[in-house]
Amino acid sequence: MWTTKFMVWGLFLMAFYIHTHDAFQMGFFSLQWKGAEVAGLGIAGTPRLADTAGAVTPDNSGVKVDFAFFGGPLVLGKGSLFMTIIMSLMEAAPQGATDPIYETVINYLPNEPAAFIVTPTQRARRPRGPYFTNAVLIDALARTAEFFSASKIYRQLELNISLGGVKVAQAAFVQRRNLESLNLLNATDLQEHGLQTA
Repeated sequence: MWTTKFMVWGLFLMAFYIHTHDAFQMGFFSLQWKGAEVAGLGIAGTPRLADTAGAVTPDNSGVKVDFAFFGGPLVLGKGSLFMTIIMSLMEAAPQGATDPIYETVINYLPNEPAAFIVTPTQRARRPRGPYFTNAVLIDALARTAEFFSASKIYRQLELNISLGGVKVAQAAFVQRRNLESLNLLNATDLQEHGLQTA
């Protein structure tokens, strides 16, 4: 049976191939399991346009993501950023869509310079919500991929994520070595995520 888990696995393999072969173009990929094709994944079309410092708002989900570049001209690289997005989607996809996220999430690949960090706001941790959920996180990551594709600028990026007009999380794509300087983490966070420096 074709599930979200296998779809995300296929997207990761496709993204890894594109990244390692520097093949950022339209194409079609056959995903096979034990010699039989189980799905086809394609890259085509034009993403929605987004300002280089603006917002991407979905049609009806109530999620809004405001973007702003920061940290000067430091470039993280297209491949590194998209691999980090795909890896973050892989982490979120198996979780329950409506499960609230209460703790800081940090995702990165050891051999890539980019890292993704997202922290729910205090408002999103209240009993009545609105909650920062895995569905909202996945939505925001998809819109970030669109934003990078449209802007073609692959620098450090800040995200402010709102749901129904209420800010539920702040996030950033940063150079991994800069995580400690963001003031979004305490010593426990740094140690738990293997980012504590000597």
